[in-house]
Amino acid sequence: FKLSLYHKNATLCWKNIIRYFPETYIPKYLNEQLGYMYKGIKEKNREYQEEIRKLNCEFRKNNLFIMPVKGAMLIPKLYKDFGTAVMRIFL
Repeated sequence: FKLSLYHKNATLCWKNIIRYFPETYIPKYLNEQLGYMYKGIKEKNREYQEEIRKLNCEFRKNNLFIMPVKGAMLIPKLYKDFGTAVMRIFL
């Protein structure tokens, strides 16, 4: 768990444990904490995705095209869940 916090993928691990190993016991305090983290990350990532969408529209108006290459910027395609990965690098 300590390494998943260090590498900023604790919520991704948590969601995968719940999805693929639902019989696994997760202590209540840890489950609640990860749930709060998930909700916060999800909201912040939605805000970032909206900013990316706005920037992309402005770039297109000027015939410039952007291609996201960082994993977190590809959340909608890779994870399909805004709460599982932290967008640390915006641009």
